[in-house]
Amino acid sequence: SKAGKFMKEKQNLDRLEVSKEDLKKMFGYNQYKMHYIEKFIPDGGCSRVYRNGSLVDLCQGPHIQNSKLIKAFKIIKNSSAYFLGDQNNDSLQRVYGVAFPSKESHNQWEKSMEEAKKRDHQLIGRQQKLFMFNKLSPGSPFLLPHGARIFNAIQELIREEYWERGYQEVQSPNMYDSELWKISGHWNLYKEHMFEAHGREEKSSESLAGPSVANPSDPEKKVF
Repeated sequence: SKAGKFMKEKQNLDRLEVSKEDLKKMFGYNQYKMHYIEKFIPDGGCSRVYRNGSLVDLCQGPHIQNSKLIKAFKIIKNSSAYFLGDQNNDSLQRVYGVAFPSKESHNQWEKSMEEAKKRDHQLIGRQQKLFMFNKLSPGSPFLLPHGARIFNAIQELIREEYWERGYQEVQSPNMYDSELWKISGHWNLYKEHMFEAHGREEKSSESLAGPSVANPSDPEKKVF
């Protein structure tokens, strides 16, 4: 196979520093890579690429020294994903894989994956009727009666521990003005993945933190 040939050839993975101008010449044919070059590399700056045989690609690394260190690999799955997570952009293919330094470690990994499937909380949760999912709110669990009882018991335990330590419970909003996330630094790093709600005059973004916090009655204690 091509993969087997690649592993036997001991191809080096060389790290190179390339200027922004040269990167634009190298990857000008690829609009997706050009997006990252223009957005994240300042004018006059440079970024890292890796060379592997005839392939040269943007990557921060680090990588192994050469391909001979790979003794086994497995393609796990592939999926489609919108560029930048925006459904208005092109749909691209994402491939997931894992490599191993020996065939023994590969076999051990496969056994551990089989065991993990038996303990998959999503499967067990459905079997025990703890929760369900619905397309009306993708990715969000709907707690069924049994699941709600567990949730309430955990919440009650947390409250008791707070009270035992002199904390008082407060409730904070789920939505905040974007100014908060600009101060915290989240806005510059995660803006593209944050939910935005536009008001008539102001812009807000959904909180990245949980809605409940505890405020200590003793001002010298930490706030969590």
